[in-house]
Amino acid sequence: MPSVNGLAAIARGTQAQSAIEKYDLMEDTIEKLNKLDWGFDNAITDEWTHGIHPYPAKFIPQIPRTLIKALSKPGQTVLDPFCGGGTTLVEANVLGRDAVGIDTNPLAILIAKVKTERLNKRQLARLLELAEIFRTWSSEEKGHRALFKMQMREQPEPSIPQIPNLEQWFEKEVRKELGVGRAAIAEIKDSAVRTTAYVALSRIIVRVSNQDSETRYTKRKKDVARGDTLRLLAAAIVDTHAKLKSFQDVRQPGRISLYNTDARGLSKSLAKTSIDLVVTSPPYPNAFDYHLYQRHRLFWLGYEPKEVMKAEIGSHLNYQRSSRNGIEVFAEDMRKVFNGLRVVLSPGAYCCFVIGDSVFEGKVHENSKLLTEIGKEAGLTLVAEINRRLPTSKRSFTTAARRLAYEQILILRNR
Repeated sequence: MPSVNGLAAIARGTQAQSAIEKYDLMEDTIEKLNKLDWGFDNAITDEWTHGIHPYPAKFIPQIPRTLIKALSKPGQTVLDPFCGGGTTLVEANVLGRDAVGIDTNPLAILIAKVKTERLNKRQLARLLELAEIFRTWSSEEKGHRALFKMQMREQPEPSIPQIPNLEQWFEKEVRKELGVGRAAIAEIKDSAVRTTAYVALSRIIVRVSNQDSETRYTKRKKDVARGDTLRLLAAAIVDTHAKLKSFQDVRQPGRISLYNTDARGLSKSLAKTSIDLVVTSPPYPNAFDYHLYQRHRLFWLGYEPKEVMKAEIGSHLNYQRSSRNGIEVFAEDMRKVFNGLRVVLSPGAYCCFVIGDSVFEGKVHENSKLLTEIGKEAGLTLVAEINRRLPTSKRSFTTAARRLAYEQILILRNR
């Protein structure tokens, strides 16, 4: 007869096996995923709140939607440790799963919070009132008399943050109107409405600035007329209202948790075996600098871009400034991420990474192979590797030398 300790060991083994079996798939599930056309060329990618705010290099919602449906069940918890603008979180919620999002970028967390917000009718109505106020002020800036005067005091004094070379990046009238919008939003007492309005403000900043585009940090003077900034802010709030209203129709009652913290320390933020599925698109090393292209947004929202830069994995500029081998640094960072995933993932649960190759000094590095090996070291076994064709129009944010034709979807399993 087994000893007490022996019986306990048998029980633990039985529980572990039971946990693993909870995530067992039908035999043809992986085969079906392999056969899918992951390009989703004609798919609608901005439904509900997905188009509420631009976020460079994000994956389309059809990718997490497909993976969440196939690899988890309603009521389970889905984690995105590099949640960006919250695409995975929206999809997880609509599919009846709890969602957890982690990102070191405070702007990402702010956008994800608004995209997954539950607003009541009064709060939605307050957004439209705010938009009308900004429309009225826009008309006044253009020298027009408003037909209806909203019950709010005159324009507040502009609240303009200290931004290096502010005058070069923002014209005088743009500075004033962004500052007026910022000051008015700060006075809103309802935190959900206030945060939503800040995201609408953030949405128009690159458009009215002298920054060339969302993915080009060069100066280009734009023809932004007096009153246009407040008009665009009003329009952004109205559009945000419409998207949030549509999301309320499909939003499920599950929990959505957001953490502005580092994915390299997952076990410090999340409980052991609390996650049933991971779906994420990590930063590609040497490919993109989120802190740079979002620099002005971060300043206007009260954040410090340098702090975001320090914590950013994969930053092209960080690798340029470092004397260390960029791929080795990336591998070191991802080992920390995978070691944390091993702890927070339930036994038998799946982990999906959407990743492309990187180019360092003219040499292509296959990140899928690197992550597969790092995952294996951490105890995660590769179940499938799917090649996803990238539409040409989606690859324009990088130079031709660093442009990708395919990316890989890795499906690993925690044993």
